[in-house]
Parts: sequence; C-alpha cells; structure tokens
Amino acid sequence: MKKILLVLLSISLCISLGTSPAFALDNSDSSAEAVVSEDTMINYLITAGYPLSVIQSLNEVAISEIYYGQYEYQTSSVIYGIFTEDYNITYELDNSGNVIIDTDNLLQFNELLNDEDAINKISADKDHAFECRKAMNRSQDYYINDSGLQSNISSRDAAIRSLSNWYATLTINKISQSNTKLEKSIIYAWNWFYSPVWNLTDKPAVAWSKDFTLDPNSTTWAYKAWGDLGYDVTGGSRRTTRTWSGTGCTEYQPDCGFGQSIDIRFEFDSNGWTYRTYEHGGSISGRLTKYLVGSEQGAQNIASAVGRYYHKQVGITGTLGFSKSGPSISISWASSYDPSPDTGAQFNFYQ
Repeated sequence: MKKILLVLLSISLCISLGTSPAFALDNSDSSAEAVVSEDTMINYLITAGYPLSVIQSLNEVAISEIYYGQYEYQTSSVIYGIFTEDYNITYELDNSGNVIIDTDNLLQFNELLNDEDAINKISADKDHAFECRKAMNRSQDYYINDSGLQSNISSRDAAIRSLSNWYATLTINKISQSNTKLEKSIIYAWNWFYSPVWNLTDKPAVAWSKDFTLDPNSTTWAYKAWGDLGYDVTGGSRRTTRTWSGTGCTEYQPDCGFGQSIDIRFEFDSNGWTYRTYEHGGSISGRLTKYLVGSEQGAQNIASAVGRYYHKQVGITGTLGFSKSGPSISISWASSYDPSPDTGAQFNFYQ
C-alpha cells in the first residue's frame, strides 16, 4: 500500500512540476543522472520526510541534488509576498489560511490598493502565468493558488492573496551528524509570477548563524524561465521552459553566507523560437559543516538562516555582504536593487 501511495503522489507531483519523466540536466547528458526517473527521485524525497508542498516548490536541480546526496528533511519555511519594482509586501499564512501581516506591510499594501497601474500589471502577469499553467496541463501553484479560498476569508486577506506573485522557501537538510561533527545542506528556492521591466543580473543569497562553515565547491545554482510565444504555432509548442544551472557561487563568506549572480531573461531561444518570459524561478544551495568541541558536543543548540533575492534595476552593480548576527544579508549600492521579502528559518543542531 505504501508503495502504491508513493507512486500516486509522485504522479501528482510530476503533473505539478510539469517536467519530463526523467531528469536530464544540461551538463550531465552522458551521466547516470540523465536516466534516473522523476518518480524515483520524488519517492525518495517523500520517504526522506519532505512535505509535498516543499517538493513542489523545488526545481529539478534541487530535487536531483537532494536525491543524489541522500539528504534527509530537517525543517523549512515559506514567505509569501507581492514583489515588484516598487512594492515589497511580506506576509505569512496560519494553518487556516488566514493572512498574518504586520503594520508596516499592511500600510504598504494599502498604498498599493491606490496604485491602479501596479495592480493591473500584477494581476495581468499572474493571470497569464496561471493561464499558461493550465494550457500546459500543470497544476496551479501550491503556494499562491487562490482559487480555493475559504468562503469565510476576510476581504482584506482575499485581496492580499489574489495579488500575491512571489514566494520563497528556505529548506534545511540533514546530511550527517555526530557528537563532534554536523553536516547540513541549505537550499533557497523562489518563484516569481511577474514580468519585471528590468531583466539584468539578479542576486539570490543566504546567510546563517553559529559558525557553520561553507564548502564553496559544494554550492549550486539554477534559474528557470517559463516562456510564451504569444501566438499559436503550427507544428510547435506555444509555451516552453528553459533551465540554466551551474556549480560554485560568485560571492561568499565561509562562516556565514553566500550568493550567486544570475542573469534573468526577458526572452530566450528554444528550438529555433524566441519565447517571452512570463515567470521566473530558481534555487541556490550549499553544504555547511560544523565541528563541535568541549561543551558543544552532544548539546542541543539552535541556529538561524535567512534567504533574500535582490532584483537589479539600472545602476551600479552591488556587492553582497553577510553577517552571522541575525543573521543578515546586505548589498552595496542598494538603490540599484529591489530586495525580495526575507525568508527565515531556525534549525536544531541535532534532529
């Protein structure tokens, strides 16, 4: 029965993720990774404790990394938002689907309600993305799907959720642990249902506390663009996706953070056609190690982590900064960037 359940869940997720039956990464066509089925990978994640919502939020590269690393799920968090060049509104949801939003973000949302042009663009871009999902037989996105809102949800909460166009998940994975050494993996993944005016080089980044040390050679990144031709094509597909991925990171501080420069695409070529990007997503990941000495050995402790995405507008390119206090992420020449809502998580040393 358990095997049947796993197969059914993986089939559902295949439809949700909208991928082919096997993962074939651009740089691994001749490797064994190219022939491992998606069902096999997803079934592993399920048995390793990953919630279905987290699996659906991850791209193919992150799922492949978890599978081949044989990681186990430890914890995760998700932050929702309305993210544009002019607005950065953050909120969370309780178990009943009610919006949890602080005063500052609520004030900014009230400002947005008076900005008709911004509302029209947010709504049009999100509607187009969901229309394309439907046409491609992909499910509506787990995190920002507002089609099944409770009938008793407040009008304020319904308005916020209907305009939501961003979410990011921060996942902590367990690799190994002993009294003297801990190994973790951190994955920051995002989805943006928006077509920004500027499509330059953006910078996703993560930071953490408690002096876990990054192996920069373990870091990976991926960027996925969803594209639409905008018209029907004889003998071709009107909509498609393309993924760019690689190893390493462009900026890091070994004991508290790293980030990656990613060239997001206004449009991209595939099979001789040029597609206009209507949805952006991606992930960065890395392996963290901490050696325990003295009273740290065997003692429970809690570390914190945070992820943030910097969307670049015109201006001077900034440099990322990381601090284990908080932890926190910053960038020089901040006026050149729109920062996304922060996604934070806490994790136990042992679990």
